[in-house]
Amino acid sequence: ITSSGLLSDESVLIKTTVLVDVSTSMPGSMRDEVITALRSLIEHKSKNEEFKLIVFGDEMNTLHDFSSDRYDLANAAEKIKFDGEQSKIYDAIYNTILRISLSDKKLTFYRTIVITDGVDDTVSGITKEELFIKLQNERYPVDVIAVSGNEGEENKELSAIVRMSGGRYYSLIPGTDTASLVQGLGVSGFFYIEVKVPEALLEQIISADR
Repeated sequence: ITSSGLLSDESVLIKTTVLVDVSTSMPGSMRDEVITALRSLIEHKSKNEEFKLIVFGDEMNTLHDFSSDRYDLANAAEKIKFDGEQSKIYDAIYNTILRISLSDKKLTFYRTIVITDGVDDTVSGITKEELFIKLQNERYPVDVIAVSGNEGEENKELSAIVRMSGGRYYSLIPGTDTASLVQGLGVSGFFYIEVKVPEALLEQIISADR
């Protein structure tokens, strides 16, 4: 073991991709709540955390690349409009999973937060099965904020994404305490351990993984 600590330590860089579903299926009564939650996420992000803001419907559009500047990120969030004709959730998550490089000089934790109502209109493109395989292989955490205009059961498809990725599931419904939601999505309670693995053992691990 060469080092250990909390992900919120300044020695660790956190790169969070935030995907916001802007399709017209998003409940009209919850659209302001989505923006409020996003603003709160930006305001309360860790000092050592960078956000990348992407909106998606039938296509994906990057509003702001990775940045730790809360002011710039908040301004980018103001440009969000719910005008996407379709929602391709699986495509959006699949195509934004970052390839983790072992050559990074600074210890970096990658994750995705997706804010969506769970309605997927995928006719072509990435399938659910393809996404699940990638999540298993990459071990890339995806946190879900499931948006609904009324209180109901967990969305099974979104819950499956969380289970396959090792992420967390949260509901955004009328009356949700946004402060508690944002606090739950933080990384202050997560620990990391950095280890130096003998080359021979590392080769065995990689072979077994394949």
